[in-house]
Amino acid sequence: MAPATKPVRVLHIITVFSLGGATENTLLSAEGLLKRGYDVQILTGMNIESEGSLFERARRNNVPVKVFPLLRRSIHPVYDVVALMQIFFFLVKERFDIVHTHSSKAGFLGRLAAAAAGVPVVIHTIHGLPFHDYQNKWLSYLYVLIEKIGARFSHKIVAVTDTIIEKSLTVRLGRREKFVAIRSGFEMEEFLTTPAGANDVRKNLGLQPNDLVVGKIARFSRLKGYNYLMDAIPRVVERVPSAKFVFVGSGELESHYRRMVSDRKLDTHVIFSGLVAQQDIPSLIGALDVVVHTSLLEGLARVLPQALAAGKPVVSFDIDGAHEVVHHAETGYLVRPEDVGGLVEAIVTLLTDEDKRKTFGERGRNFVMDAWSVETMVNGLDHLYQEMRQVFHPN
Repeated sequence: MAPATKPVRVLHIITVFSLGGATENTLLSAEGLLKRGYDVQILTGMNIESEGSLFERARRNNVPVKVFPLLRRSIHPVYDVVALMQIFFFLVKERFDIVHTHSSKAGFLGRLAAAAAGVPVVIHTIHGLPFHDYQNKWLSYLYVLIEKIGARFSHKIVAVTDTIIEKSLTVRLGRREKFVAIRSGFEMEEFLTTPAGANDVRKNLGLQPNDLVVGKIARFSRLKGYNYLMDAIPRVVERVPSAKFVFVGSGELESHYRRMVSDRKLDTHVIFSGLVAQQDIPSLIGALDVVVHTSLLEGLARVLPQALAAGKPVVSFDIDGAHEVVHHAETGYLVRPEDVGGLVEAIVTLLTDEDKRKTFGERGRNFVMDAWSVETMVNGLDHLYQEMRQVFHPN
């Protein structure tokens, strides 16, 4: 009788375990792969307290998580070297077949450690490129160099959008055959029908039945573009007095935007919901009429396909992979980045046309239903891992 084949051992490495698209992608991937017979673990730094945590979900779903507290988002010459050595010794001890890294810091340190430890297959997912047009050019050059070094230690690079692949090729991160696109899936079922809790969410937020509600779901940080929406709000309210704006999230600039709302006397039109638990996002999106996304840097914000799955039209800055999910004038509107006037017109158009909101939402739901499911994402990873099995031979 032939001995049973040992399961393929996979380690996912990510910088922090806070709420967010990259972390949710990583955890959902691990959960799906465990169900398919892989031996999967996650290695991470701590979560950032103001950004929530996915540790409880990982425990609930029996996903093993190893925490190295010195693995942090910010650059620190001492902590980073120590974290690199910790990861290296952990990989030497555990002998994984595949190391799959996520996010810039963990992506760089994890790939270096995996190469040094002789891990047979090293894969990296780019959720969003760290270099962009809104940073110092020398810093941008540095990030490109770091990504090029990391790419040399990667057998495959997964991108969550085709646009990321094209931008990576433009700066010569690697040959095209090294890249593969696998969209970042999410648990879609609860978005496909209006959740029962949507009306309760509106009541809890103090919204009236005739209010037209625009929501933005993002961390309060500079590149999330809240300032552009803040500039647009008075102009929208002037034309649509019943418009209300719900800001969902937390972060380092939250107090700054709260003061701005107060100073501009927008308190009656802007509601801060605070950080919302992952399981409550479907009900929250169900309570909105329009979802807006004004980030200047995002591989592909999960809120875009989530909103469309919930049948909600989207207004988004036309950055990175937004056009791959938002079809202009069909499922929402794409606006030139930083164009406050264009943002105002798109929001007003949707708020004043209920039929258009419904039509756009229905088209969007039909479009995202399969491509952004967790099952499709895990299928892609499973296929990639099996393809790479020729590189190693588990005992």
